[in-house]
Amino acid sequence: MVISIKISNLNMIYKGKNNIGVALFGILKDAKVMNLTLTNAHFEADAIVASIASVLVGSVLQNCHTGENVTVKARLKPYAGGIATSTFLSPSFISNCTSRTKVEATDMAVGGILGMSSIQGTSIKNCINYGNIKTNSNVAGGIVGYVETGSLSISDCLNAGDINAENIAGGLFGTGLQGSNITINNSYNIGRVGIIEPNGAADPIFPIAAMADGVIVDVGNCYYDNALYRGNSYGIAYPKDDMRSQEFTDRLNADRAVCIWKRLVGVNNELPVPCGEGEVITHITQTVDLVKPLLYVVDGRIVAPNNFRIKTIHNMAGYNYNTSDQLPIGVYIVTLLSNKSIKTYNTKKVRVVNNFKKITNNQLNRI
Repeated sequence: MVISIKISNLNMIYKGKNNIGVALFGILKDAKVMNLTLTNAHFEADAIVASIASVLVGSVLQNCHTGENVTVKARLKPYAGGIATSTFLSPSFISNCTSRTKVEATDMAVGGILGMSSIQGTSIKNCINYGNIKTNSNVAGGIVGYVETGSLSISDCLNAGDINAENIAGGLFGTGLQGSNITINNSYNIGRVGIIEPNGAADPIFPIAAMADGVIVDVGNCYYDNALYRGNSYGIAYPKDDMRSQEFTDRLNADRAVCIWKRLVGVNNELPVPCGEGEVITHITQTVDLVKPLLYVVDGRIVAPNNFRIKTIHNMAGYNYNTSDQLPIGVYIVTLLSNKSIKTYNTKKVRVVNNFKKITNNQLNRI
């Protein structure tokens, strides 16, 4: 039995150097927090402020969320984060979390999910930041603001909030110190990124110009809204309108066995998300010739009609199958590609009810 907890109408406001490290949880050590939602909450202190947890030490945050009316403010010193402020001493893991927290700070290292990491092996995956992030000093990032030392992994994450700083701002990641190692994979940014200082560095993924000597940043399969940035970037420019497509979703999933990214009805303007619940969008018609393509099931294999080919098949749990696989009985989501246009996709649900019987046109298995 899964128990979800929702906490609302919480205000934590502190002043003074002895009253820092403010969040719902001040320090989490060797702990796991799951299935928690915060709404209508405000957290404020001189430094080290977040919503769910201030400091993580060898801990896990999973399926934790903040709503529209959650705010975090660090008045004087670092750090601030939409979900957590910082990780120390032993690696921590944040997954399947979403933040709508509005984060404001006076000093450096501000992030939409995590403000700062200072340990080898911290991982952020399947997370979304919708909140706007602002610092009057340097270094802000849509997912993570700053890596002081060690390694950090960001995978399958989305930033949709606006990121603003004085000197350094990144749509997914801000910057790191010498010796840090950062990997960012299968993620995208649709939030605006801005800086105040004319000689500062801003980028929709990670600001290359701000990379210190000895910092290793490995970016793969990351995208950004091409209307928001002009210039060299670690990411790949992509039209936002085209992001609302099965093709873009498939790009993010990158032929993995399990489909992380899905489009959900009424969520994120129906652009792909790596977490969340809702009705999966399984039908997109972009041209007239794709309105009624027929699918056949022959000996447990899904077969496309003439002028179409099958691009992907996955079950309702997101597991990918080869297009030639003989499938177990069940319901599958099939993406079709028209031979007339490499950009024209159609997605349908198909039910396989019998692996060993040929299905005729009049016995078509589809829902």
